[in-house]
Amino acid sequence: MDVFGVENYTEIDYDELWKRTKSTRNLMRILISMEDADIVKIESPTRIRRIIKPNIVLENFIKIYKPYKTQEQAKIRVATVLSMYSILHELYLLAMLNSRVEIEEKFGPHVPKAPWVATMFLWTGRVTKKTSANMFTEEEMRRFFVKRGLSSTTISNYAAALKATAPYTVQQYIDNIEVTNGNTIKFIIHNDIINILERIYSARVRESERT
Repeated sequence: MDVFGVENYTEIDYDELWKRTKSTRNLMRILISMEDADIVKIESPTRIRRIIKPNIVLENFIKIYKPYKTQEQAKIRVATVLSMYSILHELYLLAMLNSRVEIEEKFGPHVPKAPWVATMFLWTGRVTKKTSANMFTEEEMRRFFVKRGLSSTTISNYAAALKATAPYTVQQYIDNIEVTNGNTIKFIIHNDIINILERIYSARVRESERT
């Protein structure tokens, strides 16, 4: 983000970007996901040279980001939103596939299983739950994740991230976090989110019935 939003690059060589990135992850795999989501463009002017350019999503973010580019919190927020934008796009692609073979062909060993399971619990689970749709406990979440094969480390990471969420921030999903006398952690969901999810779910049900 700093390369395009602060240093005003119009493009950057992949090798230079790789040197600037402090990560052991497969950077090209991440960039391909971002290209699929229209965040960046990957061009190959030669067989061994790859150029990264901003695409429409990143260009729009840069316009918003530039006035706040000196604020560290703005950098973190923009990076987080762009990452989640890419992940949501992958979840959409995953939902459109019809078999395990198709999933393996598309994602290889990088199937976004953990965010898919978390999305199922946080969103779909709200409208299919018979009682207390506007809240869930940490224990309920852990049971759901364990049943679907997530590792204990992944589950703990998701639980820690949710517990660190500050209500009334831009996320607007968790309205409040309560701790009972027995140290049970309850996550209270914003009523507007529940209403929106119920409307979406009802519309999908009606559409299915018509077809």
